[in-house]
Amino acid sequence: MSALPALDEAPFLAAAGPRDRSWPRVLAMAAAGLTLAFILGVIATGVMVEALAALGIDLLNSDPIAGPPPLLRSALYVLEISLALGAAALGALIAAARIFDRPLRSWITAAPRFRWRQLALGFGLGLAGAVVLSQVAGLMHGEASLSAGAPIFDDRAAFQVRMIYVAASAVGFLLAAWAEEAVFRGYVLQQAQALTGKPYLAILVSGLLFSLVHLEFSPYALVARAIIGAAFAWTAIRLGGLEFAIGAHLANNMMIALFGQAMLPGDPVDPGDATGVAFEIAIALYLAGCAELLRRRRPTTS
Repeated sequence: MSALPALDEAPFLAAAGPRDRSWPRVLAMAAAGLTLAFILGVIATGVMVEALAALGIDLLNSDPIAGPPPLLRSALYVLEISLALGAAALGALIAAARIFDRPLRSWITAAPRFRWRQLALGFGLGLAGAVVLSQVAGLMHGEASLSAGAPIFDDRAAFQVRMIYVAASAVGFLLAAWAEEAVFRGYVLQQAQALTGKPYLAILVSGLLFSLVHLEFSPYALVARAIIGAAFAWTAIRLGGLEFAIGAHLANNMMIALFGQAMLPGDPVDPGDATGVAFEIAIALYLAGCAELLRRRRPTTS
């Protein structure tokens, strides 16, 4: 069995310098980053709430007659949450750029420019893997097809509503994927590496914080998110940026939105189960393998 690769000199981790190891700057980032993220997140949420109110839409109204259709409610709710996440992540990175005196882009990619093709590869490969593994999991549970109970095939909703749901999910979850990757596989991963000097520990810290911040404390849910978070961190390090991870993250969220369950305010938290953990382990290994194959094809910062 070959040894795990040394990650210390990976270009994406090498972006962190002496300033990132300065505890006064780290503490300033903890205060200013969280404050600016909170302020911009609240502003984005307020703007969305006011816009919906002006249109006479109440996302908390679940009445099947008086309220908006469930898929439309879900589409707007995804956009509201995603805008808040995107604004908060931008606030955190703006603070980091000022405090550590680094280009904001250095937490996104080590390449000269953002690699949209790699994002598309992450989405395509992530979606293919998720479809196959979801189908296997469905067969194990006695479900013949992914379409069983899928929101996108819910004929109780008008075709136009389902198309709005697909479009809003794609836009919203792309923004959410960027936000979460920028914070946890960008700032947190690089900061943990700068402070510990141990890339594998940085991957673990990134995955654990990503899991904890979702505030779903079922052991199954915590483990599953930590595993997929660690996989996204691995791809970021090995491919020199977040692009592939953003695409794969988007694919994962779109699978849930289109074939799993529509996200609505007030829905109970899914505690997960052992099958879900096994699924995340499988998808994590698959994504890590895809990253290694891509890495052999071209330089990580091209």
